Amino acid sequence: MQDLSPFAIVGLIIAVFWLVQFAQLMSLDDKSFPGTYDKIIWGIVFVFAAPLAPFAFLIWKGVYKSYKAAERVSRATERTSRAIEYSTWPKISKNTDPGNSH
Repeated sequence: MQDLSPFAIVGLIIAVFWLVQFAQLMSLDDKSFPGTYDKIIWGIVFVFAAPLAPFAFLIWKGVYKSYKAAERVSRATERTSRAIEYSTWPKISKNTDPGNSH
């Protein structure tokens, strides 16, 4: 049996990485993408830019997941601050109203 050259080993590793990233792309729901045609565009990129596509997709996934997580935290913080504001507003207004003689 012949020994594999370093280029063949690197090529095999990239091919496996490409397959894993492509499988992850295909397993994502259409709602996971911000645009209507993003999944199709990523598929085309995987076919025509095969050596670079899995790395670009990996970076995009990380950035997009971070963006979505920050968006969820922002919405939760906004809801919490609104809830606190609404729950304390009547108490503050009763205590600070100079016309209230109760």
